[in-house]
Amino acid sequence: MSEVLILGEIKDASLDSRTLELLGAGKKLADASGGKLSVLLMGDSIGDVAEAATAYSPDLVYKAEHPLLKGFNADLWLAAWSRPARRSNPACF
Repeated sequence: MSEVLILGEIKDASLDSRTLELLGAGKKLADASGGKLSVLLMGDSIGDVAEAATAYSPDLVYKAEHPLLKGFNADLWLAAWSRPARRSNPACF
């Protein structure tokens, strides 16, 4: 079974509209492949956004929360992304 893993973007303490679109498209891909849909949220203060993400029906919500993840730093974000990616073993399309 494969997993579709979406990197969610948080804007103004809520899910960005692009993330909502990706969750919709990801759900279709996951259903078509018989897999699961997951979303990874990263940042320094995710708050209730991870819980709110469950309303969009992902099977799993991964949360990487740390002050060093404030703003975009490619090296830190890649390190934070790699652990859930290895755990979920997402499908590549």
